[in-house]
Parts: sequence; structure tokens; C-alpha cells
Amino acid sequence: MSNIPSFLGKPREKEISYRIFTDLQLDSLLSPAARKILAFPCGSDEILRRQEFFKLLYSDERIFECVKNSISALNAYQTAFGVWDASSVPSEKCYLFIKLLEEYLKVCSALSEFDGFGSIGTEIADYFNSDFMMSRRTKMAQSIKNAKIILSRVSTYVFTYGEHSQVSKYNAPHTHYEYGAALFAKLGLTTPEKRKMNGKVHITLSNGITELFGNEYYRVSALLNPYQSINFRELFIYVRELNFYKEMKAFCEKVQSYGIPTCFPRVSANKRYVCRDLYDISLIVKECYDIVPNDTWFDKDRIFFFLTGANGGGKTTYLRSVAINLILFLGGMPVFARDADIYPFSSIYTHFPKDERFAQTGRLHEEMIRTKEILGECDNDAFILFNETFSGTDDKKGFELLLETANELKERNIGGLYVTHFHEISDTSFPILGVIIDKDDENRRTFKISLKNDEKCSYAHDILVKYGLDKASLEKRG
Repeated sequence: MSNIPSFLGKPREKEISYRIFTDLQLDSLLSPAARKILAFPCGSDEILRRQEFFKLLYSDERIFECVKNSISALNAYQTAFGVWDASSVPSEKCYLFIKLLEEYLKVCSALSEFDGFGSIGTEIADYFNSDFMMSRRTKMAQSIKNAKIILSRVSTYVFTYGEHSQVSKYNAPHTHYEYGAALFAKLGLTTPEKRKMNGKVHITLSNGITELFGNEYYRVSALLNPYQSINFRELFIYVRELNFYKEMKAFCEKVQSYGIPTCFPRVSANKRYVCRDLYDISLIVKECYDIVPNDTWFDKDRIFFFLTGANGGGKTTYLRSVAINLILFLGGMPVFARDADIYPFSSIYTHFPKDERFAQTGRLHEEMIRTKEILGECDNDAFILFNETFSGTDDKKGFELLLETANELKERNIGGLYVTHFHEISDTSFPILGVIIDKDDENRRTFKISLKNDEKCSYAHDILVKYGLDKASLEKRG
């Protein structure tokens, strides 16, 4: 277990399924590393801590420089560790360990610069500036300096003539090449052109070197041994964490470049998910940048909604916008909306039927199993999104299963959204959202999601009035 502070704190242990990210097309927008972090929702305290840190990334260029510098130092540190860890040659490993310690000190120095950047940055800086770490860093720097002085007296060269090789100790202030060239000249041999040598030291040569310079290596070992017990892998976690913030900043800025706003939602103490102008940024994958925003109205009295309306009216788009932005919020990130007030739901579940999955068991059977699994796994603070679940069977059976599911969600006060083509749900007491034509669009091609207060809110009713049709005629044509 790591004792170092984290840039991401401690999220909840319940993981959002990777299948949900694919349902929402987030797998095409974010890296696997970022998705893995967002897969673990945070509680209210951690959401606020991450929001604070992320806001500073936007407002203060100094903290972003700290992030970039730390990532650069950590990358060099990981490389140094990998080379040192892979080496099995004693003399080589000694030099590589010194390099590792030097990179370790650079990482500690970079991380200590986060002082004053929110509660997360301050916690990180306080740790690396603590008396313990400062004492370690000071002693380590002096040990490195002393070890280098000792090793500067370790000078070797190797030359081969015939079948014989010789390793010698010398104190001349020349490079290996120059010293060897002088010896070759005395033997009447031509010096070969200098070339880049393979830095890998053979174990036989290493043993010879350590035997020749036994006293020096003994003294260096005494200096460096106290640092062998350090858990060098411990700092690797910061690579993933800082790259997450860097990636999400770049991601948000890219989306903003298309004119889509962001905001940091207020963390609600009561169950609610209320947003103004919420966007489905998954449409960017399809290079669709003229995205229509919608509002959300989930609150303690109406925490679960059904959404009905015409095909092509944006129902699935609305569902994705609700789900994606909730995942971002629970990860402590900004959401793509103008204003938001959201409760920190414990987990998220989605059900997006895909026909190709049902070759063996059939669509209805799969949907019943998956719905039962979701309801069994989730707690009462979960948020669930169904997309046309139970629509693959006859209307009577599908509507019965829909009502059965909805009644359990209502009884448990579970939040969520259920997109359905069963317009009969409008005759029940469940809160309903409908698809309407955007009155602000002169061409009347844009659809909006609205609270369905009466029948006139539905797109179907608009069509009936416009063309003088009745409901039966419309259903027959559909």
C-alpha cells in the first residue's frame, strides 16, 4: 500500500463497466488510461478537490507548467528505473543506480513545486517538502556527489590482440580511446576509426573491473546501500494521474473550440441532476459540431423520467448527454453545460440493446437478464439509463416488463432515464419527457427535449395537427 499522497485521492471502489463507455462512444474520445480513472466515481469531497485542482489548470499557467515538468521528470525517472532494474552486471548497476537516484531527486523537486495549488497540490508539496523527505533528499544528493568523486578514480580500458584480452588500471587523464590508441601505436598497429561503442558491459569485464577497484566499489556501495530500500515504483502512479489531468484539459479545450461551453457543477446534497444547456459531445466522433443542447430536470420529486417521441428526434442523443456528463462530473471534471447542480450518485448503469449480441438467446431474454443484473447490482443511489429496453418483443409483453422495471425503480427511489417507444407510458403517473420541435428554429428541423406537461408537448401531436391525421393513422404509417 502506497503512503504517498495522490493527485486523484480515493474514489469509490465500485467500477463503471467498460461496456458503458462503449455504449456512450466515450471509448472513441478518451484514452484507455483516462477511461480507467473515470470508471471509478468519486464522492462529494473528492469531486470538489478535483474540481478545485482542475480549475487552477485553467486559470493559472504556473500549475500547468508544474504538471508538464513533473510528467517530463517522471518519464525520465521511469526510463532510468527500467534500465537499472534490467541490469544484472554489478559495476554497470552501480552507475545506473546513481542515475536513478539523480532522476528520483528531480521528480521530488518537481512535485514539491505544487505548493499552494489547491488542497491536492498543497498535500503533494507538503509531503515532498516534509522534514523526512527533505532530509532524505539532502543526504541522497551528498551521497551521489561523494560516489561520483570516488568513481571518477575508476578508469579502465580493454584492448585485444590475437586471442588475448587485458583489463588494466590507470590514472592517466586521457579517454579510453586516446590511451588505447597510444598503446596501439607503440605496437606498430593502426588505430581504428573511433565509433560509438555498445554501452552494455560484459559480466566478465565487470568482475574484472570490480576486482581491480574493489576498495572504490566497496566505499560506493556503503554510500548507496541506504537507498536500496526505497520503493522506487511508488512514484509511477503520478505518471498516470498527471497525464489524466493533462489529457482532460486538452480534451475540454478541444470541445470548447467548437463553441460548446463547460461548467463545474455544484455538488448537491439532495438527489438531483439539473442542468441548463447540456451537450452530447459524443457527436464529435461523427464530426457533428452543430450540437443542440437540452436541459435536465431530475430532482427529489422526479428523479426518474421516461422519454418518448418520434424516431430521429434526438432521444438517444439526450440519453448520451445525460450519461456522459454524469460520468465526467463523478470524475471531478467539468461538464459540457452552461450551468449544473448534480448529486454524487454512487454508480452509473446503461442498457443499450444491440441486435448482434442475441444470436444465441434472443433479444428479449438478454434484456430481461441484463435488467435483472443491473437492478441486483445497483444500490439506491445509482443512476440507470435504459435505451429502448424491451422494445424487441410484442407491445403487451414489452410494456408489462417496462412497468415492472419502472415500479421497482420508483419504489427504491433510483434515479435514471428510460427512452422508450411505448407512448402508453404517458397515461401513467411517471414523469415524462417528450420530443418537440424547437420553436426558435425557423426551418423547424431541430428537436428539443421538454417536460411533457400535456399532449401538445409531443412531436406526434404536432404532426397530427399539421397534417390532419389521427393517432391510428400515424401509427400505421410509422
